[in-house]
Amino acid sequence: MKINKSISVVVLAMLFFSGCEALTPDNEYDVIYEVTGTSTSVNIQYNDVSGYPIDLINVNLPWTLEMHVSVPYDRMASLMLFASNIGGIGTGSVIATLYVDGSISDTEIDDNDDAMFDDGMVVVTDILF
Repeated sequence: MKINKSISVVVLAMLFFSGCEALTPDNEYDVIYEVTGTSTSVNIQYNDVSGYPIDLINVNLPWTLEMHVSVPYDRMASLMLFASNIGGIGTGSVIATLYVDGSISDTEIDDNDDAMFDDGMVVVTDILF
């Protein structure tokens, strides 16, 4: 009995000093940013795994970035992918797609063939909890 009490005290002390946060797992996601289309080059901005914006200039298509995102149980993460055609009107389409855990979360297409309605820019977003 003395050994069982000692083990119980050690386990309770470990739980007390480690805190509840260590017992709650993060939410894990596999994220893919993808930009395709007939445009020859685009400017890209996206949020990295820490949520910071990253700018890429004059990127050839197709372009893909895969990352693993861990979201603490009491937080959320914002995903954003922005692509802008460099060539102007009539210089090709831009397609941005955001995948979360293998499924399309958001996609947007700009065929960039009409100055009145197309601006050659696409934005896709999602919020992870």
